[in-house]
Amino acid sequence: MRDTNDAKDLMSETLLRAYAGLEKLRNRDSFIYFLFAIAKRVHLEKIRYQQRHDVLKDKDFQVNPSEETDIWLLKKAMLKLPVKEQEALQLFEVCGFSIKEIAEIQQSNISLVKIRLFRSRKKLRKLLEDKESRPTYSKENAAHGRQGK
Repeated sequence: MRDTNDAKDLMSETLLRAYAGLEKLRNRDSFIYFLFAIAKRVHLEKIRYQQRHDVLKDKDFQVNPSEETDIWLLKKAMLKLPVKEQEALQLFEVCGFSIKEIAEIQQSNISLVKIRLFRSRKKLRKLLEDKESRPTYSKENAAHGRQGK
């Protein structure tokens, strides 16, 4: 760690996780390796988190009007999903959380999160396909009483 505060955070998180998982330690002689493995995992999680959020921070969020419409339709369709499915999908696809992290946030198990993600994607796909298959009405077609696509 290059920053003292980051090093302290790493140490605190490592000790907290080590204390919580102490019963998993089979051999007392391997305690130091246990600590290093946890520290490495915590450090990699922090790097991944920063990479996900740096991409979002650096990205230029100016979108063209057709993309704005797509985003609006997506948001509207997502609001029709059950709350837990909507939350799982946003945490996974938008925020970049792992399935394990989402299970912890939602206080459920990994299998249930996977099911929620599968169902939410399936429902969202159906909702968006229904929107695309509906005819649109343009001013020209409306004047002539015809439907357009």
